[in-house]
Amino acid sequence: MTHAQLIILVLAPLQWVVVFIGLRLMPLRTKSRIIKLAIGLVFALLYASVPIAQIFLYRTMTGRPRSPGRDPFFLGVFYAGNIVSVGMLLAFAFWDIAKDRQHK
Repeated sequence: MTHAQLIILVLAPLQWVVVFIGLRLMPLRTKSRIIKLAIGLVFALLYASVPIAQIFLYRTMTGRPRSPGRDPFFLGVFYAGNIVSVGMLLAFAFWDIAKDRQHK
């Protein structure tokens, strides 16, 4: 395993941590829409920065100026990490909706 592949492998769980912190540990129970929007934008930028960092670091470390789409390891880790992240987003969102319906 090369250093570039190791970096990509380490950054995938970082994206999951950002999703978990954004949705579980920072509940948006405030009434202010501006605060909700600001916190949501910060976590959206954090969430989007991990895949961008993965691509940039992989291209920099391997010396490939084009897309790293020819490496099956990169594609597998990249897509699997994003699919798990989106799954976590949906699961936590549906869990919050179900929890809110029980309290009403």
